Amino acid sequence: AAEIRDLVLDQATKSPNAAIFIACGSWGGAICWQLAADPEVTPHIAGLLLLGSNHYDRFITSPEVTGTGHRFPVYLGHGTADPIVPYTRGAASRDRLRALGYAVEWHEYPMPHSVNEEEIEAIAAFLRRVLG
Repeated sequence: AAEIRDLVLDQATKSPNAAIFIACGSWGGAICWQLAADPEVTPHIAGLLLLGSNHYDRFITSPEVTGTGHRFPVYLGHGTADPIVPYTRGAASRDRLRALGYAVEWHEYPMPHSVNEEEIEAIAAFLRRVLG
């Protein structure tokens, strides 16, 4: 998380108008949310992409995230047959984030803990929409 944090802050310094997205998969979602809860990083996040992941309440309800009013869009993709991070956790993440005011784009796929071509296309479409 510290290395990614440094990369984000470096990019934000070099290109203040850059749209910075952080993407994580599986249990790496904790890293995404840890960064989102960092008061120096949060203002620079244009969006998060979480694949087969979880929402980590201790980070998303932190004062750094909830107190800023900064609600970046979140792409959530999850396999309905995921044996590593159960589908129910992904769906709970979607519901929790929406309840907190995040614009969540939810996609589910008939696959295990993996990524498929359809999801890659959905991610590309999400990025195009968010970037305008």
